[in-house]
Amino acid sequence: MNGNNMELLCYLKNNLGQAADVIGLITFFFSIGAWFYSKNVDKRLKAQLAKQEERINIRLSDGQREIQIGNPRRKWLTRSELNGLLGLLPMKPANERKDSKKEEQPRYVFNSINWTTVEKQIEKAQDGETNGFVVQCTTKELNQFKDNVIKKIN
Repeated sequence: MNGNNMELLCYLKNNLGQAADVIGLITFFFSIGAWFYSKNVDKRLKAQLAKQEERINIRLSDGQREIQIGNPRRKWLTRSELNGLLGLLPMKPANERKDSKKEEQPRYVFNSINWTTVEKQIEKAQDGETNGFVVQCTTKELNQFKDNVIKKIN
C-alpha cells in the first residue's frame, strides 16, 4: 500500500467511530420518541375501547310519558339493534289495541317517527357525543305497549 491509502485508512479509523457514536445517539433519541408516541397511542386506544363499552340510555316518549327501551353498549348501537329492543317490549294484546285486528299478532307500528333524526342520534351516540337519546313518538304509538312499562315524565 502506498502512503495515501494508509492516510485514508487512518482517517477513516479515527472518524468512523465518531460518526457511529452520532448515529447511535440519534437512533437512541428517535427510539425514545417512538416509545412515548406508542404509549400515547396505547392510552388513547384503551380510552376509546372503554368508551365503546359504555351503555347508552334510549327512551321512547310522547312528551308526557316514556318507556325505557334499553341500555345497549355503545359499540352495539345500530338501527337494527334499536328495532330489536323495541320488539322486546311487551305489547298490549291485539284485542286491547284499537288500531289492530283481533287475529293479528302484536307488532309495534311507528308511522310518525323520523328515522333520519333517529339515525343521527344513533351516530352521535356511537361517536361518543351523547350517552342517551329520546325517540319521539305519538301517544297512540306509545299506547301500543303494556301500561306497566310506561312511566310518567316528572
